[in-house]
Amino acid sequence: MARSGGKRGVMEHHCLDRFRRRRLLAFLRRNNLPATFDALKHETRVFLDLRFLRRLVADGRWQEAREYFSRFLPCRDEVDAHTALRFITRLGVLDDMAQGKLGCIDAADDLRTQLESYPSSMIEADPHYADAVCAILYNGSHPAYWDPVDWRLIRLKAAQVVKDLVTRTTEFRHLLRLPRCPSHPCHTIPFGFRGCRRHKRKKNIGRMSASLLARRFLQKERYIYRMHRIDALVVPLFPSL
Repeated sequence: MARSGGKRGVMEHHCLDRFRRRRLLAFLRRNNLPATFDALKHETRVFLDLRFLRRLVADGRWQEAREYFSRFLPCRDEVDAHTALRFITRLGVLDDMAQGKLGCIDAADDLRTQLESYPSSMIEADPHYADAVCAILYNGSHPAYWDPVDWRLIRLKAAQVVKDLVTRTTEFRHLLRLPRCPSHPCHTIPFGFRGCRRHKRKKNIGRMSASLLARRFLQKERYIYRMHRIDALVVPLFPSL
């Protein structure tokens, strides 16, 4: 019983840790601190910034988009969760073909087959986009035909498709929104200064920079997590303590 309780305590702390980090991100966004928000956002995996992902896709930064999105994929091999990643990967292949990096007809045929599984509304909604995709697939081995293709339109459409795929996937819904947060940092950052009174702690915290608040927060969270791990190992060995 003690062992299961220890594991449950570690799991509960993990959930609380994620919530606190999400609330800290909400605090930074609410107080218009974009630099600190972006730094903490990229260091943690508790918030999927869909606007940032769409911007990467719209700019044709396929590798960065794949790396960023891969961080949020669930451990289980969920088909729906990986659909957006496969779509980004295929568009990256298309871009390589357009630049002459991949001129193989076999690659174009394979890509055409795989694209048939993506939402048909993406092509039906814009005939010009459909023409561009057909030109890419059927003329992949002829770089001279790439000039008329409007790649800006393709990337903008791809960004919208990625947004739709992510928002429709259940596994990502809890990562797309941030919780509400108190306005004062002393209620958001769970750390203090030993030996000081509460009102002094509030005064000192209020003077800290946003970057220092974020750094102190992560340091304390890691320390508390290590303590919980130690407790989970010690309690089964000494149940009478």
